[in-house]
Amino acid sequence: MPAQRARDRRRAPQRRQGVRQRLLSPTGWGGREAWVRDFTTKAEDGTYPVVDKLVKVAQYFGFDGWFINYETIRQGDAAIRAALAYGRSLSEPGKPGAVDFTWYEMRQRSLNDHNAQFLQHDNQRVCDSLFVDYYWDDSGLTNSKNKADQIKRPVHDLYFGLELVLEENWKKRLDLLFLTEDAHRGSLALYKAHTVSTPPKGVDDTTWTEHLYAKEAAFWTGPDPDHTSTGPVDEFPGIAHYVAEACPRGTLPFVTHFNTGHGHAYHHAGTAVRHGGWANLSLQDVLPTYRWLTGADPGCAVKADLSFRDAWEGGSCLMLDTHLLPGGSAWVRLYQLDLPVTPGTQLTVRAKTPYPDNSDCTVQMLIADAHDPETLGAVALTRGSQSPAGWVAYTAYLPDHVRTPAQLGLRLTAGDLPVHGPLAVGQIAVHDAAFGTPPAPTDLEFQAPERTITGGFSVRLAWQPPGDESAVHHYEIYETTAGTAETFLGAGLNPVFYLPQLAPRERAAARIAVTAVGHDGAHSPRPPPTSPGDPAGRCPAAGCRGGATVALPWRVVVVRCCVPLWPGGVTVPSLWRHRLLHSLGTASWRIDFTGKPAGQRPVRRWNANLARRGAIDVP
Repeated sequence: MPAQRARDRRRAPQRRQGVRQRLLSPTGWGGREAWVRDFTTKAEDGTYPVVDKLVKVAQYFGFDGWFINYETIRQGDAAIRAALAYGRSLSEPGKPGAVDFTWYEMRQRSLNDHNAQFLQHDNQRVCDSLFVDYYWDDSGLTNSKNKADQIKRPVHDLYFGLELVLEENWKKRLDLLFLTEDAHRGSLALYKAHTVSTPPKGVDDTTWTEHLYAKEAAFWTGPDPDHTSTGPVDEFPGIAHYVAEACPRGTLPFVTHFNTGHGHAYHHAGTAVRHGGWANLSLQDVLPTYRWLTGADPGCAVKADLSFRDAWEGGSCLMLDTHLLPGGSAWVRLYQLDLPVTPGTQLTVRAKTPYPDNSDCTVQMLIADAHDPETLGAVALTRGSQSPAGWVAYTAYLPDHVRTPAQLGLRLTAGDLPVHGPLAVGQIAVHDAAFGTPPAPTDLEFQAPERTITGGFSVRLAWQPPGDESAVHHYEIYETTAGTAETFLGAGLNPVFYLPQLAPRERAAARIAVTAVGHDGAHSPRPPPTSPGDPAGRCPAAGCRGGATVALPWRVVVVRCCVPLWPGGVTVPSLWRHRLLHSLGTASWRIDFTGKPAGQRPVRRWNANLARRGAIDVP
């Protein structure tokens, strides 16, 4: 069924990165005691109806579990504990469909006799982890470790928070948690990690990505540019100094386009299909594990970075700025992997250089197998075809002795001539068969089209996904107009999409098409584009007497999704009321109705109400 497939695809972005995702249970700030009572209410058959729903919601939408922020009431601990233990018992930890629970401990600064019951009660697993608030200290860490040992839970189930906005000395706190002379005393939870790289300018300024990634590199991998060390001992050394690298558990095909999920243009097959800033983290690829581990022969050098100047698919690529003497080599270690493969597995790299002929520079894949992860072996790649945009495909078969690639990198070697300049890498793929064309989606529908207050219109799209989505990575939506090329509008993982604003134009000129995109970026056969048509029409709400139409001096806005204003009166949506009240200024206008109204009195009252607020002049 489409809903089931949509759910599975909704889970994909986090799984590609190995990121676990939890939602907040509303019992904290802004919560209500009534919600806690509902949560702990036990039915006659021994189930907890609200907990059942929380588990089903998590499984349907594909996130990993619930973060229980319990600050509303501090009574009834046994009831809370029993409800959580019930929810935990509904699925097996670590198995497909498992729903995790994390307890947020705000008042206690450690795991202790009082709150340990929310992690483990006798032999009963109550929650999967416990998050200790930000004001822990050395003694709290010691006591927490001792208590975890007592209840026989791994110390890594304890997360100690670091509030990056208010905390000034990150190094001092992390040195307590991660002792150099002892094992780690817990896991780390970072609050507002995005603030370390918040750009000083808007996203329309193309320099913001440079600022963001420079700040990100300093925070995660330390201040040393080549990261062979973590910098002076008195500086913050970066998170990588404390926490070992990790990788998502993968399956074939493993494909990365080094797409960060945002950019200044959107590319397909090396050609820009949209210019201007965009962001969609659902499209983010698995990015390099190491930032950056490079090496070179004497007299040679290579600098690696993510670049937003070009891309094979998406908005970014890997850029290798090389300086090679004749016969010299340089290399970059990119990924730590856990990737079981089969005999006949293939390797594909797509790269681009501004030079018309780069045949004097050979490209090799560096691979280490899991049985000897420190030894990187070179696999020669064969230069293949070149795309119209200048991207060259390099291919090879994986050596038979490699069964589980654990490390992945690239090596560049000059021939008889020196090599100086950038090499863009737009794709690395490890796959067990040639990529095929994904099947096309069908039955595109336009749902609830509406004119917007800015003069354009919005519409919801829905389509039927292919019966087998295994070859589909995501879907892309394009618009075509007469005499112009296709324009990329957006992309998503599910067979639904919302277009909030199409530019004002004749409705018949707007043509929309949806394509399925394969793991390697290949597009499905494109169905003929379809027009949404005129968004005017009646409100489909049951009992509505007709959509209310606000006649303005310069345009018409169709108002839908009814919400009652007065008992027995005509209805209009609260969202549109807000927009009309605060966005229209003092233009003279009046209200008409497409259907027979319940009476003129509500219309007069609405006009009078708006006039009192200073939003309109009643004619």
